[in-house]
Parts: sequence; structure tokens; C-alpha cells
Amino acid sequence: SLTTTRTCFRPSKRKWRIENYGTMNGNVTGNGTYITATLVKDADELRDAITNAADGAVIALDDDIVLNDTLNIGKSITLDGNGHTISTTDISTQIPAVNGETINYSAIIAATNNAKVVLKDLVVKGDPEKASTDRDLTHDTRYIGVAAINADLTMEGCEILDITYTKGSDGLQGMQNGFGVYAVSNSAQTVTLNNTKIENFNKAAVIARDKINLIVNGCTITGFGEQAIIGQNGIQYAGNATIQNTKISGLVYNAENEWKNCSTAIYNVSTGTTTNTILQNVVCENVDSSYYDAVLWAVASGITNGTNAAGTTFSPDVTVSRAQAVTFQWRAAGAPAVSGSGFEDVAEDAYYAQSVIWAAREGITVGTNAAGTAFSPDVPVSRAQAVTFLYRELAD
Repeated sequence: SLTTTRTCFRPSKRKWRIENYGTMNGNVTGNGTYITATLVKDADELRDAITNAADGAVIALDDDIVLNDTLNIGKSITLDGNGHTISTTDISTQIPAVNGETINYSAIIAATNNAKVVLKDLVVKGDPEKASTDRDLTHDTRYIGVAAINADLTMEGCEILDITYTKGSDGLQGMQNGFGVYAVSNSAQTVTLNNTKIENFNKAAVIARDKINLIVNGCTITGFGEQAIIGQNGIQYAGNATIQNTKISGLVYNAENEWKNCSTAIYNVSTGTTTNTILQNVVCENVDSSYYDAVLWAVASGITNGTNAAGTTFSPDVTVSRAQAVTFQWRAAGAPAVSGSGFEDVAEDAYYAQSVIWAAREGITVGTNAAGTAFSPDVPVSRAQAVTFLYRELAD
């Protein structure tokens, strides 16, 4: 067989060598361990290696590989690309929809079967021209670079490129399809993207549905830039998400229609559930809709210090109460000291007590009952109330 298996000693943080096939990076703690790696150099060898692999196996590429259908990985293995590229000439096998979704999935690589799949140092590349001629990839299924369907997925040092369609007057780049990473599951799973680049995707770089715990660290996401063809999203999630040390850029939709400026860097679409979002050192450039810079300004200005004791979470999608709204406004005004009594439903030792007294004295709020004795601090503030608070403070 052209598939060669070697048993190699790999000491901690040194390089290990598979005989006759070059050098590959290793990182094993302790005094070293014995690793069995199966080296492959074409699509048949790759599929055979996955079929014959035991959980925990390592399969390494020795060349770029062109598939003729989805590479379905239903075992807990590591696929080390060694810097090589996987592409495909066709995606004919669909993965059935899960978790209440109704549209099947067409992916170049798919982690499935509750496996824990690791992809390392691998380039996954689509073909816009071929994708544009396949109705499954344009209209009838979700076209994906790397999918995690009922599986854990970790990507380390990878690239996902060109999951899109042809452009121009007769192109299909306006299709609401084409995703770099798409993760959905019937049960809790984790998707981790470390030091991974996703660019030239069509609709979204990353989609993570409600049962997915998403971890993104050290990644780069680049959209089309300014264009009038399609609104793009960087990261869209519905479960918990930790996004750190990541740059998102080139998401600008400038068409003169109702969807102008609809592209979003980070988009929480959760409904009916409480999710935890951690954003740290996320840089957004040339993006239509991003609250990251606004949050940074609010923190730097002392307007907010977060929603947990450590001050590491902002909870951007949680509803703002009337108490929080006037507290933000009071802090933005320099947190002037006030004294005296406030409303009957505002305790003297409440964190928002001074801000409510200040707002009342400035004529920003007159309370929520006819007598002017109630403030209703825990009631969600409406958009109308929020702009009225601002107007009463700032308008001449």
C-alpha cells in the first residue's frame, strides 16, 4: 500500500520525523511518548486510513489532496495537514439536518457521529466556479467548508478559503449560503478554533447553533470588503461563546436598499435561553455593525465594568433595565455626587440609587406612576425611554 505507517519517538516541544517524508511539528508533554502516524498522499489513502483508524489515531498528509465527495470523519482522530490543502471536485453526499433544522449539509470536511475531531495545519479550499454550477451547493443544502454535525471539532492553525460562488453580473455571490465553519448538534458539543484563518466565504465565516460551546482564539476572519452583493456575518452563535485575540474585517454591505449596512462582526442569535459571551481583544475593522469599539469606550470611560465579579463579561445581548440605563447615563455625565431621597422602590444602598436621584433632579425621569413615587428599576427600558432620557439631558 502507498499508505506508510511509522512509529516515531516525539519528545516534548521538539520536532519528530517520519522516515523519508520530512519533518512535522510535535508537542507532547513529559519525557516523550510513542506516536503512530499514518501518512497519506491521495484521497483513497486518506479515506482508507480513516476507515481503519482507531480512536486517538493521527493521520498526516504528505501532499495536497483532491476529494470527489465529502470527507466524513466519524472517529475521534487527528488529521494533520502538514501545511497541505484539501479540496474537492464534487459534494454529492448530503449529511441529514439535525436539531430541528430542515436543510441538509454539504461540506468539504465533516466531523460527525459524536466524534472528537482535531484538524491541524490544514488548508480547506472551495472552488467558486464549480460550486456555482451545483444547485445543491447554491440552493438546496448548506454549503460548508468544515462542518461539525453532532461532533466536537478543534481546528489548530488551519485555513478555510473560497467557500463562495462566482461574482459579476451573472454570478451567484448573492446566495444566502456558503459558510466557513458550521456547527449544529442534538446534544452539547464544543467547537474550538485556534489560530485559524477564514476568508473569501460567502455568507458567514462561523455559524454555531444553540447546543454548541464556541471557543475562538487567535483567529482572522476576512470578508469581501465593500460590496453591494450580500450582507455577511463574521461569527454567528446561539450558545455560549468565548472570542479572544481575533481580528474580523471586510464586512461592508453598501447596497442602497433596506439591508444596507447589515453585515455584522459578532452576532448572538440565541432566543429563549441565557448564553454567556466573553469578548477579549477582538479587533473589528471595516465592518458595518460592531459593538466592540463601543463597549471598549464604555469600559475605558467607566460607564460599565461588566456583568460578573471579575469584570470579564459584558453580556451584550441581555436586556437593559431602567436602573442600568440611568446608571450608564449618570456615569457618562461624570457620576456627580447627589444626596437626598429618591423613589419609594429605590433602596438607599442600591448600586443605582445615586444615578436615579440624579436623573430625577435633572428632569431626566419623572417616575412610572402618576404620583411620581415609583421608578420601576427592574423593568426593561424601551428604546423610546432610552432616547427620551438622553434627550432630556442633552437637548438644548
